[in-house]
Amino acid sequence: MDIAHSHLEETSKQSIVSWNAIIASYNQNGLDLEALIFFSKMLKETQIAPDDFTITSVPSAYANLEKLKMGRQIDTGWIYPN
Repeated sequence: MDIAHSHLEETSKQSIVSWNAIIASYNQNGLDLEALIFFSKMLKETQIAPDDFTITSVPSAYANLEKLKMGRQIDTGWIYPN
């Protein structure tokens, strides 16, 4: 995952598909905090908007971290993890 993460940051052809792949990979491998940090980075540092796939990965990461209240707030607006 670190190699994919590094490659994404080095390429100029970033897309929501690449960001989602890394966010989902972190999430599916139990690295939920890393998934949320990477999601936050996407929102803060790019012009890429979350899509339906992002909206399924991010709440899952919050739930796995037992941050259910924060995960529910995604319905009303994005929450940036610290």
